[in-house]
Amino acid sequence: MLSILKQQTATKPLALASIVLGAVSVSSPAFADPYTAHNADPIDYEFRASHPFKVFVSVDTENRRGRDKASYIARDRIAGLVPSYVVLVSDRRAADMTIRANELDYRLSFHVTDVDQRNKKYKKRRRYVGGQCGIHQRAYYTRITEKGVALADYKLSVRLRGAGRYTDAVRIKADEKFRHGQNLRAQTNCGVIPTAHYPNSAVARLFSRSVDQQKQAIAYEVRNETTSKLAHAIARNINGRSEQFYANLAAQYSYTPTYTEQRYDGHRSRAGIYDRDADATYR
Repeated sequence: MLSILKQQTATKPLALASIVLGAVSVSSPAFADPYTAHNADPIDYEFRASHPFKVFVSVDTENRRGRDKASYIARDRIAGLVPSYVVLVSDRRAADMTIRANELDYRLSFHVTDVDQRNKKYKKRRRYVGGQCGIHQRAYYTRITEKGVALADYKLSVRLRGAGRYTDAVRIKADEKFRHGQNLRAQTNCGVIPTAHYPNSAVARLFSRSVDQQKQAIAYEVRNETTSKLAHAIARNINGRSEQFYANLAAQYSYTPTYTEQRYDGHRSRAGIYDRDADATYR
């Protein structure tokens, strides 16, 4: 009986030690919380991907009726020019950065850049048109090249959460050329006479559209090109500010919170972390 009591007494310290070691092993994973490591790297891609930089973009042009379309075109271009961890949102209140491009001035002008005297030989199937002067041998015409040039000035207003406001000025130049023909004449069996009969399809296209129609088309193309170049300028600004954003965010993680700043559920407060909003645009 005495030997049995001695054996039970000897096993109690071992059982107590195993309970203590078990408690330590269970609680040790709490120290693996990544938000307590204080080693956030602002240039690490995974760090940036897990904390998307949300940006709201607005473009305000002189053409008020086309303002929404300009913003849409600009956002579509910007989405392809920024990294995947930059997210364009439609709600400015959910954004880490808002950037507004306000068009101060937009000037479009046309001027002649080249006047060329051209001639083309009539193809066989186009050479005979009937009538007294129906034999067409060679066409003579004037080919005029014009350029539409747009100059636009923009003011960029930027607000970065926690870092203040900034302004910047952007000047954009865009241009497109077009050609049209004048004074078409033909060498016929009656001599050189004015005509509306074209020697080939290329010359026909040159005379097919009026100058006013082509200027309207060029004005539309130049406006879109201006918006596209503005999108590149905005994207460069976003990419530059994203470096500032992630440097500030990493600095917040490097800060060691006090016990009172921790949540009662054992997880530290994740300052600077913003949830993805439902209307965000991801690529």
